Amino acid sequence: MTEKIVQKLLILQTLFVVGMVIICAIFSGRQAVYSAILAGFCCMLPTFVFGCIAFRKKGARAAQGIMRDFYRAEACKWIVTMILMIGIFGCVSVMAAAFFITFSVIQLSSLVLLFIL
Repeated sequence: MTEKIVQKLLILQTLFVVGMVIICAIFSGRQAVYSAILAGFCCMLPTFVFGCIAFRKKGARAAQGIMRDFYRAEACKWIVTMILMIGIFGCVSVMAAAFFITFSVIQLSSLVLLFIL
């Protein structure tokens, strides 16, 4: 069940990325679209890493291992997010407004998933 939650979250985030890319294409230029795509990648890859690490173990006997994996997964998610942002802002010219608005909307999309379930 937990893997399905991560899959649903990634699908929902993909839909939000597509929506934000369309909005950026309509109201801004090519650089805004590119920035929105990079922001989506910067959100989705850490979510995928979190899902892979956090849900490796199952069962009641592995409760301590599960908690340890959740802490590791959250730390890895933060580290991957920071590395991606440093790399993106260091190597690519992006529109900061489009990037951070898209990043924020996609991060908040996980709250939408809570209400869907």
